[in-house]
Amino acid sequence: MRVGALLAALLFAATAHARPRVAVLELRNPAGLTPAEVRFFGDVVRTAALRTLAERALVLTRENLAAQLPPGTDLSACEGACEVETGRNVGADFVVSGEILRLGGELRVLLKAHETRRGALVATERAAAASAAALEQPVEQVAGQLFGALRLQDAAPPVAAAGEGQRLDWSQTPELDFPQGFGGLQVISALRGKILTPPRAGTWSFELPWALPARFELLLFMGGDTRNERARCVLVELLGETPVPIQICPHPTDEWVLAFPDVGAEGMRRAAHDQVMPVRIRHEGGTLKLLLDDTVVIARPAPPTPFTAARVRFRSGPAVVDGRVVGHFFEEFRLAPLP
Repeated sequence: MRVGALLAALLFAATAHARPRVAVLELRNPAGLTPAEVRFFGDVVRTAALRTLAERALVLTRENLAAQLPPGTDLSACEGACEVETGRNVGADFVVSGEILRLGGELRVLLKAHETRRGALVATERAAAASAAALEQPVEQVAGQLFGALRLQDAAPPVAAAGEGQRLDWSQTPELDFPQGFGGLQVISALRGKILTPPRAGTWSFELPWALPARFELLLFMGGDTRNERARCVLVELLGETPVPIQICPHPTDEWVLAFPDVGAEGMRRAAHDQVMPVRIRHEGGTLKLLLDDTVVIARPAPPTPFTAARVRFRSGPAVVDGRVVGHFFEEFRLAPLP
Protein backbone atom coordinates (compact mmCIF):
# COMPACT_ATOMS: atom_id res chain seq x y z
CA MET A 1 0.00 0.00 0.00
CA ARG A 2 1.36 3.42 -0.88
CA VAL A 3 1.83 5.96 1.89
CA GLY A 4 0.08 8.62 -0.24
CA ALA A 5 -2.97 6.41 -0.70
CA LEU A 6 -3.10 5.66 3.04
CA LEU A 7 -2.96 9.37 3.82
CA ALA A 8 -5.75 9.97 1.32
CA ALA A 9 -7.95 7.47 3.13
CA LEU A 10 -7.19 8.88 6.60
CA LEU A 11 -7.07 12.61 5.91
CA PHE A 12 -9.63 13.11 3.18
CA ALA A 13 -12.25 14.86 5.31
CA ALA A 14 -9.75 17.35 6.67
CA THR A 15 -7.85 18.13 3.48
CA ALA A 16 -10.23 18.02 0.55
CA HIS A 17 -11.08 21.48 -0.66
CA ALA A 18 -12.17 21.00 -4.27
CA ARG A 19 -15.83 21.71 -4.86
CA PRO A 20 -18.09 19.28 -6.71
CA ARG A 21 -19.04 20.46 -10.21
CA VAL A 22 -22.65 20.75 -11.37
CA ALA A 23 -23.67 21.11 -15.04
CA VAL A 24 -27.13 22.30 -16.13
CA LEU A 25 -27.95 21.31 -19.71
CA GLU A 26 -30.29 23.24 -21.98
CA LEU A 27 -33.93 22.23 -21.52
CA ARG A 28 -35.57 20.20 -24.26
CA ASN A 29 -38.58 21.96 -25.77
CA PRO A 30 -41.43 19.68 -26.92
CA ALA A 31 -43.82 22.49 -25.88
CA GLY A 32 -42.61 24.67 -28.76
CA LEU A 33 -41.61 27.76 -26.77
CA THR A 34 -39.36 30.32 -28.44
CA PRO A 35 -35.58 29.80 -28.14
CA ALA A 36 -35.38 32.91 -25.95
CA GLU A 37 -37.98 31.50 -23.56
CA VAL A 38 -36.18 28.17 -23.32
CA ARG A 39 -32.86 29.91 -22.60
CA PHE A 40 -34.59 32.01 -19.95
CA PHE A 41 -35.92 28.98 -18.09
CA GLY A 42 -32.51 27.31 -18.33
CA ASP A 43 -31.02 30.38 -16.67
CA VAL A 44 -33.71 30.23 -13.98
CA VAL A 45 -32.52 26.70 -13.17
CA ARG A 46 -28.85 27.78 -13.10
CA THR A 47 -29.69 30.74 -10.86
CA ALA A 48 -31.45 28.38 -8.46
CA ALA A 49 -28.32 26.20 -8.47
CA LEU A 50 -26.10 29.15 -7.60
CA ARG A 51 -28.45 30.31 -4.84
CA THR A 52 -29.00 26.86 -3.32
CA LEU A 53 -25.47 25.48 -3.59
CA ALA A 54 -23.68 28.77 -2.84
CA GLU A 55 -20.00 28.03 -2.08
CA ARG A 56 -20.53 24.28 -1.75
CA ALA A 57 -20.32 23.51 -5.48
CA LEU A 58 -19.08 24.99 -8.75
CA VAL A 59 -21.98 25.56 -11.16
CA LEU A 60 -20.76 25.45 -14.77
CA THR A 61 -22.02 28.30 -16.93
CA ARG A 62 -23.39 27.90 -20.44
CA GLU A 63 -20.05 29.28 -21.67
CA ASN A 64 -18.11 26.72 -19.59
CA LEU A 65 -20.04 23.90 -21.24
CA ALA A 66 -19.64 25.28 -24.76
CA ALA A 67 -15.87 25.64 -24.30
CA GLN A 68 -15.44 22.00 -23.25
CA LEU A 69 -17.62 20.34 -25.89
CA PRO A 70 -17.13 19.92 -29.65
CA PRO A 71 -18.29 22.93 -31.71
CA GLY A 72 -21.94 22.76 -32.69
CA THR A 73 -22.98 20.46 -29.84
CA ASP A 74 -26.73 20.88 -29.25
CA LEU A 75 -27.31 20.25 -25.56
CA SER A 76 -31.06 20.63 -25.96
CA ALA A 77 -31.04 17.46 -28.09
CA CYS A 78 -29.25 15.46 -25.40
CA GLU A 79 -31.44 12.80 -23.76
CA GLY A 80 -31.04 9.61 -21.77
CA ALA A 81 -27.47 8.26 -21.58
CA CYS A 82 -26.25 11.31 -23.52
CA GLU A 83 -26.96 13.49 -20.47
CA VAL A 84 -24.68 11.50 -18.19
CA GLU A 85 -22.03 11.17 -20.90
CA THR A 86 -22.04 14.93 -21.45
CA GLY A 87 -21.67 15.52 -17.73
CA ARG A 88 -18.68 13.21 -17.60
CA ASN A 89 -17.07 14.85 -20.64
CA VAL A 90 -17.13 18.27 -18.97
CA GLY A 91 -15.88 16.90 -15.65
CA ALA A 92 -19.18 17.42 -13.80
CA ASP A 93 -20.10 15.36 -10.76
CA PHE A 94 -23.82 16.02 -11.23
CA VAL A 95 -25.70 16.87 -14.42
CA VAL A 96 -29.19 18.38 -14.46
CA SER A 97 -31.44 18.12 -17.51
CA GLY A 98 -35.10 18.64 -18.21
CA GLU A 99 -37.87 19.39 -20.66
CA ILE A 100 -40.82 21.73 -21.11
CA LEU A 101 -44.09 20.01 -22.09
CA ARG A 102 -47.67 20.96 -22.83
CA LEU A 103 -50.16 18.73 -21.04
CA GLY A 104 -53.88 19.32 -20.53
CA GLY A 105 -53.69 23.01 -21.31
CA GLU A 106 -50.75 23.55 -18.93
CA LEU A 107 -47.04 24.05 -19.37
CA ARG A 108 -45.04 21.59 -17.31
CA VAL A 109 -41.31 21.39 -16.60
CA LEU A 110 -39.68 18.13 -15.55
CA LEU A 111 -36.18 18.38 -14.05
CA LYS A 112 -33.89 15.47 -13.20
CA ALA A 113 -30.41 15.17 -11.74
CA HIS A 114 -27.93 12.36 -12.43
CA GLU A 115 -24.77 11.56 -10.53
CA THR A 116 -22.24 11.04 -13.32
CA ARG A 117 -19.93 8.59 -11.58
CA ARG A 118 -22.49 5.78 -11.59
CA GLY A 119 -24.98 7.27 -14.02
CA ALA A 120 -27.61 7.10 -11.27
CA LEU A 121 -30.77 9.22 -11.25
CA VAL A 122 -30.64 10.95 -7.85
CA ALA A 123 -33.47 13.53 -7.90
CA THR A 124 -36.48 14.67 -9.95
CA GLU A 125 -38.87 17.62 -9.63
CA ARG A 126 -41.89 18.94 -11.57
CA ALA A 127 -43.40 22.39 -12.02
CA ALA A 128 -46.62 23.48 -13.79
CA ALA A 129 -48.35 26.73 -14.77
CA ALA A 130 -51.04 27.93 -17.16
CA SER A 131 -48.61 30.03 -19.23
CA ALA A 132 -44.93 30.71 -19.79
CA ALA A 133 -45.26 33.99 -17.91
CA ALA A 134 -46.55 32.17 -14.83
CA LEU A 135 -43.95 29.38 -14.97
CA GLU A 136 -40.88 31.24 -13.67
CA GLN A 137 -41.63 31.06 -9.94
CA PRO A 138 -42.67 27.37 -9.91
CA VAL A 139 -39.51 26.42 -11.88
CA GLU A 140 -37.32 28.42 -9.52
CA GLN A 141 -38.92 26.75 -6.51
CA VAL A 142 -38.65 23.16 -7.69
CA ALA A 143 -35.11 23.72 -9.04
CA GLY A 144 -34.08 24.86 -5.57
CA GLN A 145 -35.60 21.70 -4.11
CA LEU A 146 -33.76 19.57 -6.67
CA PHE A 147 -30.35 21.10 -5.91
CA GLY A 148 -31.03 20.95 -2.18
CA ALA A 149 -31.51 17.18 -2.49
CA LEU A 150 -28.06 16.56 -4.00
CA ARG A 151 -25.63 14.76 -1.70
CA LEU A 152 -22.57 16.84 -2.59
CA GLN A 153 -20.40 15.11 -0.01
CA ASP A 154 -20.63 11.90 -2.03
CA ALA A 155 -19.00 13.62 -5.00
CA ALA A 156 -15.88 15.03 -3.36
CA PRO A 157 -12.73 13.83 -5.16
CA PRO A 158 -10.03 12.08 -3.10
CA VAL A 159 -7.61 14.94 -2.42
CA ALA A 160 -5.17 14.69 0.45
CA ALA A 161 -2.01 16.34 1.69
CA ALA A 162 1.18 14.40 1.06
CA GLY A 163 4.44 15.82 2.36
CA GLU A 164 4.89 19.40 1.17
CA GLY A 165 2.42 19.04 -1.67
CA GLN A 166 -0.64 17.11 -2.70
CA ARG A 167 -1.17 13.97 -4.71
CA LEU A 168 -3.84 11.84 -6.30
CA ASP A 169 -3.51 8.20 -7.22
CA TRP A 170 -5.88 5.26 -7.64
CA SER A 171 -4.02 2.45 -5.89
CA GLN A 172 -6.89 2.04 -3.39
CA THR A 173 -9.71 2.69 -5.88
CA PRO A 174 -11.82 -0.35 -6.84
CA GLU A 175 -11.19 -1.87 -10.26
CA LEU A 176 -13.42 -0.41 -13.02
CA ASP A 177 -14.55 2.47 -10.78
CA PHE A 178 -15.22 5.98 -12.14
CA PRO A 179 -13.53 8.45 -9.73
CA GLN A 180 -15.54 11.62 -9.15
CA GLY A 181 -14.45 14.77 -10.91
CA PHE A 182 -12.51 13.09 -13.73
CA GLY A 183 -15.04 13.30 -16.54
CA GLY A 184 -15.93 9.60 -16.79
CA LEU A 185 -12.39 8.16 -16.86
CA GLN A 186 -12.13 4.66 -15.41
CA VAL A 187 -9.63 2.90 -13.17
CA ILE A 188 -8.11 -0.33 -14.51
CA SER A 189 -5.21 -2.55 -13.46
CA ALA A 190 -2.54 -2.36 -16.15
CA LEU A 191 1.14 -1.73 -16.68
CA ARG A 192 2.68 -1.63 -13.18
CA GLY A 193 -0.44 -0.82 -11.14
CA LYS A 194 -3.76 0.98 -11.38
CA ILE A 195 -4.19 3.69 -13.98
CA LEU A 196 -6.91 6.16 -14.96
CA THR A 197 -7.91 5.86 -18.62
CA PRO A 198 -10.89 6.32 -20.97
CA PRO A 199 -13.28 3.34 -21.04
CA ARG A 200 -13.88 3.93 -24.76
CA ALA A 201 -13.03 6.35 -27.57
CA GLY A 202 -14.07 9.94 -26.98
CA THR A 203 -13.06 13.44 -25.94
CA TRP A 204 -12.30 13.79 -22.24
CA SER A 205 -11.92 16.76 -19.91
CA PHE A 206 -11.41 17.34 -16.21
CA GLU A 207 -10.01 19.98 -13.90
CA LEU A 208 -7.46 19.08 -11.26
CA PRO A 209 -8.95 19.81 -7.83
CA TRP A 210 -6.25 22.16 -6.58
CA ALA A 211 -5.70 25.90 -6.45
CA LEU A 212 -2.27 26.62 -7.93
CA PRO A 213 0.20 28.49 -5.70
CA ALA A 214 2.30 31.38 -7.01
CA ARG A 215 5.25 29.05 -7.75
CA PHE A 216 4.65 25.37 -8.29
CA GLU A 217 5.56 22.09 -9.92
CA LEU A 218 2.69 20.06 -11.35
CA LEU A 219 3.54 16.43 -12.13
CA LEU A 220 1.56 14.12 -14.39
CA PHE A 221 2.67 10.49 -14.28
CA MET A 222 1.32 9.35 -17.63
CA GLY A 223 1.84 7.71 -21.00
CA GLY A 224 0.01 7.08 -24.26
CA ASP A 225 0.04 7.16 -28.02
CA THR A 226 -0.77 10.19 -30.22
CA ARG A 227 -0.31 8.25 -33.49
CA ASN A 228 1.15 11.31 -35.22
CA GLU A 229 -2.02 13.35 -34.59
CA ARG A 230 -1.61 16.62 -32.71
CA ALA A 231 -5.36 16.52 -32.07
CA ARG A 232 -4.69 13.49 -29.85
CA CYS A 233 -2.10 15.21 -27.68
CA VAL A 234 -2.98 15.79 -24.04
CA LEU A 235 -3.74 19.48 -23.56
CA VAL A 236 -3.07 20.92 -20.10
CA GLU A 237 -4.45 24.43 -19.69
CA LEU A 238 -3.05 26.58 -16.90
CA LEU A 239 -6.06 28.77 -16.13
CA GLY A 240 -5.98 32.40 -15.04
CA GLU A 241 -6.27 35.91 -16.43
CA THR A 242 -3.75 34.90 -19.11
CA PRO A 243 -4.22 31.15 -19.65
CA VAL A 244 -1.39 29.08 -21.11
CA PRO A 245 -1.98 25.87 -23.14
CA ILE A 246 0.52 23.02 -22.95
CA GLN A 247 0.63 20.03 -25.30
CA ILE A 248 2.01 16.68 -24.15
CA CYS A 249 2.44 14.28 -27.07
CA PRO A 250 3.80 10.77 -26.41
CA HIS A 251 4.44 8.93 -29.67
CA PRO A 252 4.67 5.19 -30.52
CA THR A 253 8.21 5.74 -31.84
CA ASP A 254 9.07 6.73 -28.23
CA GLU A 255 9.49 10.40 -28.99
CA TRP A 256 7.74 12.75 -26.59
CA VAL A 257 6.95 16.27 -27.83
CA LEU A 258 6.23 18.92 -25.19
CA ALA A 259 4.97 22.23 -26.55
CA PHE A 260 3.57 25.69 -25.86
CA PRO A 261 1.33 25.89 -28.96
CA ASP A 262 0.25 29.50 -28.41
CA VAL A 263 3.81 30.73 -28.99
CA GLY A 264 4.93 27.96 -31.38
CA ALA A 265 7.60 26.60 -29.02
CA GLU A 266 8.24 22.88 -28.63
CA GLY A 267 10.94 20.38 -27.74
CA MET A 268 11.40 16.63 -28.03
CA ARG A 269 12.96 13.89 -25.92
CA ARG A 270 13.10 10.14 -26.41
CA ALA A 271 11.38 7.98 -23.77
CA ALA A 272 9.06 4.99 -23.74
CA HIS A 273 5.47 5.96 -24.53
CA ASP A 274 3.97 2.76 -23.13
CA GLN A 275 5.44 3.17 -19.65
CA VAL A 276 4.60 5.67 -16.94
CA MET A 277 6.72 8.80 -17.33
CA PRO A 278 6.69 11.91 -15.10
CA VAL A 279 5.88 15.08 -17.04
CA ARG A 280 6.68 18.15 -14.95
CA ILE A 281 5.18 21.62 -15.43
CA ARG A 282 7.33 24.00 -13.39
CA HIS A 283 6.48 27.66 -12.74
CA GLU A 284 9.28 29.58 -11.04
CA GLY A 285 11.30 32.75 -11.46
CA GLY A 286 8.95 34.16 -14.10
CA THR A 287 9.49 31.10 -16.32
CA LEU A 288 7.39 28.11 -17.33
CA LYS A 289 9.42 24.93 -17.91
CA LEU A 290 8.30 21.57 -19.28
CA LEU A 291 10.38 18.60 -18.17
CA LEU A 292 10.26 14.91 -19.01
CA ASP A 293 11.50 13.12 -15.94
CA ASP A 294 14.23 15.52 -14.74
CA THR A 295 15.27 16.94 -18.11
CA VAL A 296 14.08 20.37 -19.28
CA VAL A 297 12.57 19.96 -22.77
CA ILE A 298 11.26 23.49 -23.44
CA ALA A 299 10.79 26.77 -21.53
CA ARG A 300 9.11 30.14 -22.04
CA PRO A 301 8.40 33.34 -20.07
CA ALA A 302 5.38 33.06 -17.79
CA PRO A 303 2.62 35.70 -17.92
CA PRO A 304 2.77 38.31 -15.13
CA THR A 305 -0.61 37.30 -13.69
CA PRO A 306 -0.98 34.18 -11.50
CA PHE A 307 -2.52 30.89 -12.53
CA THR A 308 -5.52 29.62 -10.59
CA ALA A 309 -6.12 26.02 -11.70
CA ALA A 310 -5.21 23.38 -14.29
CA ARG A 311 -7.56 21.66 -16.75
CA VAL A 312 -6.73 18.51 -18.74
CA ARG A 313 -8.31 17.71 -22.13
CA PHE A 314 -7.57 15.02 -24.67
CA ARG A 315 -9.05 12.73 -27.32
CA SER A 316 -8.34 9.05 -26.83
CA GLY A 317 -9.68 5.54 -26.63
CA PRO A 318 -8.84 2.96 -23.91
CA ALA A 319 -5.19 2.81 -22.87
CA VAL A 320 -4.63 -0.89 -23.43
CA VAL A 321 -6.21 -3.05 -26.14
CA ASP A 322 -5.06 -6.66 -26.65
CA GLY A 323 -2.06 -5.97 -24.45
CA ARG A 324 -0.89 -3.00 -26.55
CA VAL A 325 -0.91 0.66 -25.48
CA VAL A 326 -3.17 2.61 -27.85
CA GLY A 327 -4.51 5.46 -25.70
CA HIS A 328 -3.64 7.89 -22.93
CA PHE A 329 -3.43 6.95 -19.26
CA PHE A 330 -2.57 8.59 -15.93
CA GLU A 331 -1.12 6.85 -12.89
CA GLU A 332 -0.79 9.80 -10.54
CA PHE A 333 -0.98 13.59 -10.24
CA ARG A 334 1.07 15.70 -7.83
CA LEU A 335 1.23 19.39 -6.99
CA ALA A 336 4.13 20.82 -4.99
CA PRO A 337 4.68 24.49 -4.05
CA LEU A 338 8.13 25.84 -4.84
CA PRO A 339 10.08 28.20 -2.55
